[in-house]
Amino acid sequence: MSTPLAVQIESLQQRRQALEKERVQLQTRKDLAVDKLNEIAAQAKEKFGVDSLEDLRELHRKWTTENEANLAQFEQDVRRLESELLAVKQSMQAANG
Repeated sequence: MSTPLAVQIESLQQRRQALEKERVQLQTRKDLAVDKLNEIAAQAKEKFGVDSLEDLRELHRKWTTENEANLAQFEQDVRRLESELLAVKQSMQAANG
C-alpha cells in the first residue's frame, strides 16, 4: 500500500510531466509563429520595401489616399469628357437642324 506522501509525490510528478509537455508544445507553437512572422516580414520587405506592421499600415493609408485622389480626378475627367461630348452633339444637331 502506498503512503500518503508517496501518492502526493506521484501526483506532483504527473502534474509536472503534464506541465512540461504543455511547455514544450507551447514553445514549439511559439517558434513556428516566430518563423512565420519572419517569413511574412521578409515577403513584405521584398514586395513593399517595409517589414514592420506599422510601416505597412502607413503604406496602406498612403495608397488609400492616393487611390481616392486618383478616383476623384478620374471621375472629374469623365464628367468633363461627357460635357464636351454633349457640346459636340449639340453643335452637330444645330448644324444639321
